[in-house]
Amino acid sequence: MAKGARGGKRGVKTASKVFSSDEVIDALQRFTSNQYTNIRKAQNGDKITYRKFDIKSKTSTNVDVTDKYKSYGDAIEQFVNQGGGYKNTLYRGISVDDTTLSSFKAGQTINQQGLSSWTTSEKTAANFSDRGKNKVVFIEKSGSKRTRNVDKYSTANKMDGNEYIQSAKNKQKIQQVEKKNGITYVYVKEI
Repeated sequence: MAKGARGGKRGVKTASKVFSSDEVIDALQRFTSNQYTNIRKAQNGDKITYRKFDIKSKTSTNVDVTDKYKSYGDAIEQFVNQGGGYKNTLYRGISVDDTTLSSFKAGQTINQQGLSSWTTSEKTAANFSDRGKNKVVFIEKSGSKRTRNVDKYSTANKMDGNEYIQSAKNKQKIQQVEKKNGITYVYVKEI
């Protein structure tokens, strides 16, 4: 973490905004708990709203919170990009639809469509892949330059192994695809 990122007034700086240490930690805790999906959606340009109910008038309105979630993603991106990366094997487990699964071919360039959570444990990745029809585990053997460990900031980390967040800017080239024990393993290399 950047100097001063554990607390205090100093923050993580980019050309567009300086995020305080507290803002970065808050964003990381949101990402590693239950707000992961909304942060990723905001990064991809989706609108994020919630229903606000007014007790007095007994009416409800949609409140747009897209900018708030985009800001969380920006804070995490800056944190991740200031790290030194990770040089060992990382795993990411997801479930995908049939069309996406059939699109994974050696030589194809892919991205994870937003910040993505990775682990040092193949078992943990396999467990995360077991949430839908087609189980996929990405394996990045050479690590990643824009990846950072977030274990000490996680509010919900119950993984075997360590949790890493990878930048939404990362792109990977598929090296190999193989299926074993009901899981499709996609070997990737950062490009």
